[in-house]
Amino acid sequence: MDRGLYDAMNNGLARARGQYVIFMNSADCFAGPSVLEVVKQRIEATKKGPAIVFGDGFERTADSGLVLKPARPIHWLNYGMHTHHQAILYSREALSGLTYDESFKVSADYDLTCRIYRRNATSLAVDIPICIFLRGVQSNQRAGLGRSDNWRVQRDVLRQSLGRRILTRMAYLVSYAIRKELRPIYDWFRFQRVHPQG
Repeated sequence: MDRGLYDAMNNGLARARGQYVIFMNSADCFAGPSVLEVVKQRIEATKKGPAIVFGDGFERTADSGLVLKPARPIHWLNYGMHTHHQAILYSREALSGLTYDESFKVSADYDLTCRIYRRNATSLAVDIPICIFLRGVQSNQRAGLGRSDNWRVQRDVLRQSLGRRILTRMAYLVSYAIRKELRPIYDWFRFQRVHPQG
């Protein structure tokens, strides 16, 4: 029996046999039936087999609508996760010797992605939404733990200075306050458009 979310993911990694790995949580799904085929075509066109492949993500809102959250560039990892974990594929070669660190409460996905990124891994941004993510689940509900986890990743994995980490933490807090108290303003700034559920 799995000891928790990240233990379950590690068990999945141990059993994976494909060239790439992606994780969908129980409340999440692919953005459409052709997503994996399109991603495969984009990967094959590179002739390289990038270590990290990522795209945009939809978020499902409380009224069952969908809003598009564009992925940020890969270097955004210096500040936080650049897209939803469910919108990232990792090559099994890049994952060699790595697992999700179960000591993290919320951000083991950020830690793993940063550890691959720190190896100067190649990446590929695809121009499609990959996942539909249910808004308001674990990471949103445990934002304080997530900020503490991210601080640890930025210190230990990304080797950032104290000053830089403090500035990033201040930006997190401002963003969180806007997201919590002024959600429509945050959504207008961060999301491109609203899609009706269909």
